[in-house]
Amino acid sequence: MHLKYQGFTILSSDPLPPTQLRVTGRTTNTVSISWQHDSTKSYCEKWTVEYTEKDKTQIKTIPINSVDVKSVTIPGLAPGMTYTIKVFAVTSDGVVSKTAKELDVTTKPLAVTALEAVAKDDSNVDVSWSPDTASTQDKYQLRYHDDTKQTAWSEVVSLTDKKKTVTGLFPGHQYTFEVKAVSHSQTSAVKSKTAVLYPLPPTKVTAKTMTETDRVTVSWEYDKIQSYCEKWRLNYTVKGLTHKTHKYTSSANELEIVIGKLQAGQHYTISVYGVTIGGVVSKTSVDTDVTVRPEITTTLSESTDTDSLVVGYTAETGSGVFDRYYFSINDRHTTTVTKDRDDVGRTVHFDGLEAGFVYIVTTWTKSGSEKSRAINTQVRTVPNKPELKCLPEENAMTLTIIKGDGNVDTFSLTCSNCNDTSRREAEPNSIMTRYTNLVPYTTYSFNATAIAGTESNNRKESDIVSVDCKTNDGREYLCLCFIAINVFHVSWGSTTYSLQQTFHLQQGTTSLVEQTGTTAQALEQPIIREAKSHGGVIGFTLRKGALLRWLMTRHITGEYTEVFKELCNSGTNGKLHEELGTSRSNNDRKDVKDLKEYLYSQFQDPVDLDDVPDHLMNITTGQIASREVEDSMKAILDRDKVVFDDSVKQQRGDEPTKGFLEPIMKCTMSTFADMKKVHPNDKLCTTSIGKKRSDMDTLDELRYIMATTTDKSASMLPPKEDAFKQHVLRAKYQTRIWCNSHIPNEGVIEPVGHS
Repeated sequence: MHLKYQGFTILSSDPLPPTQLRVTGRTTNTVSISWQHDSTKSYCEKWTVEYTEKDKTQIKTIPINSVDVKSVTIPGLAPGMTYTIKVFAVTSDGVVSKTAKELDVTTKPLAVTALEAVAKDDSNVDVSWSPDTASTQDKYQLRYHDDTKQTAWSEVVSLTDKKKTVTGLFPGHQYTFEVKAVSHSQTSAVKSKTAVLYPLPPTKVTAKTMTETDRVTVSWEYDKIQSYCEKWRLNYTVKGLTHKTHKYTSSANELEIVIGKLQAGQHYTISVYGVTIGGVVSKTSVDTDVTVRPEITTTLSESTDTDSLVVGYTAETGSGVFDRYYFSINDRHTTTVTKDRDDVGRTVHFDGLEAGFVYIVTTWTKSGSEKSRAINTQVRTVPNKPELKCLPEENAMTLTIIKGDGNVDTFSLTCSNCNDTSRREAEPNSIMTRYTNLVPYTTYSFNATAIAGTESNNRKESDIVSVDCKTNDGREYLCLCFIAINVFHVSWGSTTYSLQQTFHLQQGTTSLVEQTGTTAQALEQPIIREAKSHGGVIGFTLRKGALLRWLMTRHITGEYTEVFKELCNSGTNGKLHEELGTSRSNNDRKDVKDLKEYLYSQFQDPVDLDDVPDHLMNITTGQIASREVEDSMKAILDRDKVVFDDSVKQQRGDEPTKGFLEPIMKCTMSTFADMKKVHPNDKLCTTSIGKKRSDMDTLDELRYIMATTTDKSASMLPPKEDAFKQHVLRAKYQTRIWCNSHIPNEGVIEPVGHS
């Protein structure tokens, strides 16, 4: 306590120290403090601030010459150092308070230096740093968070070491790591560093060849739950070499890529890496090997014989690579001929072929297991030469061409010293031709060749066959013709149709089939008529053995009979069929006219645009479709299109789970048959009155209505109910007989109960 009176001190004692001493701020080298003073309890006129490093003896002071100044900032302190600060009250006489207010204060440490965050692999990061040598610190604080997901901070505190490995991180994500120096709970400024984890590579990488010979398709799978990627990098190189070419995708969702500008037939190793933030590439990759589809540019040539084929091929001119050539032929041969790429012979032989046939030679190359596109070449073998035989006459000559083994399309025949020296061509089923106006007792030279194919279809001709034949001086007798016919049939195995053509060619007429045309009675006139026995045909087929003999031989004996008649008769009968007569033709035209009139009068005309019914109608019965049937039939095209599109999409999958026709078979349509079945009489009633609807249930009602409301004659009215029933039974009985008419010895059906 200190008292004064008129400027003189009259009472003095030690002042009291200040109160409420506290820190108001601190930095790495300053501390700001403040305090309070109660002037009612103690008197002082200035302050003295002392500070010293904790546990040190060197004291530094800061005098404050005004009692009104109750705060001070102490400069020049060491970072991270703890200081003991004391504040004393001082009177004007220099009396200092015996005690002081004391406070321990630590300055902020300096931030760490050389902070590094390095990803070790796809889930671990090494974080390291160095302390600032001008600062004091006793430990460090580390925290981190996922920048990719913006997660909360994870803290690792009380680290005395200057490095830390953070584990369990997510592959491919970017993390921010922060480190602070700590000195007695005071932390330094934050130093931060980011690190990106290595992403994981994709899974199940596959590479497929394409139809092009310079590219492949690479695809893979990506599990987003296991790793984060922003895109993918593909390295591809020729297998066994070290030079690599890179290719990137545009996004992580792009799981397939086409690699182009490759060498045809070359073997490549393709590696796929994951790429994440900042272009960080996965440490490992998933690899696959692929062979690009090889190319083939060879040119084929051919040389053929009757039973062999020689194929020549040129060397490849492209830049691709492959191992060898392959040749196959589309017949019963199962062996594929293989030739090395550097083969010098450049020829392939196929033996044991059939003469006159077209063979497709298929050629391709292979590189590893990958095949190139195939080159197909059509080649025809040379047909076998025919055999030529003569049948001389007095002033004519009949030539028979006998076909050799293999295929023949036409025969070519010429006579070098006949009046007619033109080249004749005959089909294989017309193997006889006749030269007329010849000189008796004269030798003529004939040449024949077999031809397979046409000018536009690999035409090949056989070797020429020559024969010299001499005409005779006698007329042909019937017995000689019969002998010649039978000898030809037995010795050279001619078919039935060949005999038919033979006799017409001898007589200079056209074939029977060409004369008669295609009618329903074609068999009756040329075959059955000449094959009838003396007793006719009635009852003839009741004998099973006779029926078999007739079926197997009558077409031959009938031809013989017809030919003998033509040889013996001076004239020919051109009217071979009764249906070609005037009476039959007139009757046929009348039947057609009556049928057309009936159809026009009873049926709905589908192309009549002037009389269009309001609803869907059956044009033959007049039945009007129900709404369900009409809607179903109108919508069937749209439904079928949807079903077809779905079926095509499903079939394009890797493993179709349904049959190709199954969706279509399930696409049903309601028709007139799905409507309520009606009594036959009801259907007839509807047909009779055309488009008019009626609720009548019997023909008797219809007959009455039509008789009283129309001007139709009695012959145009429907029958009575009982008469119609008997008519149906009678038609059923007659139809049963017709349907079984082909069965020999068919039992008689009792007519009782069938009208």
